[in-house]
Amino acid sequence: MDFFIGIDIGTTSTKAVAFTGQAQPLGRHSVGYPMHHPAPGHSEQDPAQIFAAVLQALPPALAQARAQGGTHLRGVAFSAAMHSLLAVDAAGRPLTPLMIWADNRAQAEADELKHSPLGQSIYERTGVPIHPMSPLVKLRWLQRHQPPVFAAAHRFIGIKEFVFYQLFGQYLIDHSLASATGLFGLRTLAWDPLALEAAGLTAERLSQPVPPVHYLAGPVAPAWAAQWGLPAGTPVYVGGSDGGLANLGSGVVAPGRMALTVGTSGAVRIALPGPQTDAQARTFCYALTDGLYLAGGGMNNGGVVLQWWANQRQVPPETLLAEAETAPPGADGLLFLPYLLGERAPLWDTTARGHFIGLAANHTPAHLARAVLEGVVYALFTIAEILDEQQPSPVVYASGGFAQSALWVQMVADVFGRPVVVADTVESSALGAVLVAMKHQGRLAHWAEAQALIAPSAEYQPNPALAETYRRGFAKFKQLYEALRPFGRD
Repeated sequence: MDFFIGIDIGTTSTKAVAFTGQAQPLGRHSVGYPMHHPAPGHSEQDPAQIFAAVLQALPPALAQARAQGGTHLRGVAFSAAMHSLLAVDAAGRPLTPLMIWADNRAQAEADELKHSPLGQSIYERTGVPIHPMSPLVKLRWLQRHQPPVFAAAHRFIGIKEFVFYQLFGQYLIDHSLASATGLFGLRTLAWDPLALEAAGLTAERLSQPVPPVHYLAGPVAPAWAAQWGLPAGTPVYVGGSDGGLANLGSGVVAPGRMALTVGTSGAVRIALPGPQTDAQARTFCYALTDGLYLAGGGMNNGGVVLQWWANQRQVPPETLLAEAETAPPGADGLLFLPYLLGERAPLWDTTARGHFIGLAANHTPAHLARAVLEGVVYALFTIAEILDEQQPSPVVYASGGFAQSALWVQMVADVFGRPVVVADTVESSALGAVLVAMKHQGRLAHWAEAQALIAPSAEYQPNPALAETYRRGFAKFKQLYEALRPFGRD
């Protein structure tokens, strides 16, 4: 039996997931690693630790696939989180920690650029809102605050490029990850001259952009070949970004469908046939491949919020989910703003903060747990409302770790007021990477054929009886951000 492996380099773990040629899971292995916050606004990771996780994740997934009857590994493809930045020297050695999407240290640089004609032009050309998450803005921070490092850097890369260089000695970046840097032309599919000038560097200091179906030629570096355990001659594909591939892996490649993913962070996305930016720069637009573009918004505060509250309570997240189910929808008027890490879409405000609002004597821990979950869903819906202006989507396709919670997915259906479909596997980014490999090998003639491979495991219908409860709750939620905004600032 033929099979493929998708390797998804995420924020808190790297997962290797094996799938058959019919998109059925055969094996999975995950290796975790921490985030570091050495100073306010700083969110970093150790690239060597992540590379080690890539090496460790594949062999167990490969063994599981073979134990399930997999005989021929036909390809490996990669997915990775967006917006990371790492400076390396001429030998590929890191000169900085890996700055990830949650890093907000470049707020001053973002403010300067965002409120200028140059910033608006860059957004329209690249599709990336001006925000500290953007590698473009991170580069401006490096140039200002660490000029010796900026000058000494041979290249500026993301985490997937670091992995590729260690394994294959090549600096390559797929179009979808390049699209998330703020440096890549949305319509030209090349590094953008205006953005490069704003970042203070030339294209030679970045990786070579290639389509996601690009094949990584050459053997694995001898130093890592045995440890990785990949059979000689196995094709390896560049793949794409976790968000873009989550759309593929959810079957959201045509109008009328909306993809919603919640892992550590969260995102809501729709598929478009061509580039389309937002007049108010509230959402992104990224190129994926073959005339397929994605519009949407990523938010900082997804599953990390549930984990934070579990840590405060010193209980597992599963305990909170069980508690929340015992509280009534709407949490008896208790609201929670989930902006623990500032926020990206649609606020683009690093000073946004979390709040419990409306606490009363009758509220129990179960109410607080439910308010935390509902707060994340309300925040997701603020993005969905904007996307509905561009292209109405009557059905939501959910993926990510949160999709394992029936309670949380039902909340999405009730707040969004539309059906929510969950696929057989919630590992949509890894599956999307596998679909890239299958497309290159001719097993898919068109991306739309992927929809037929992705069988739903569950469908959640909105409860009409809760529509008014959540309509009122959402209206208050949106008012609270503006009302409490001054209290998030120094």
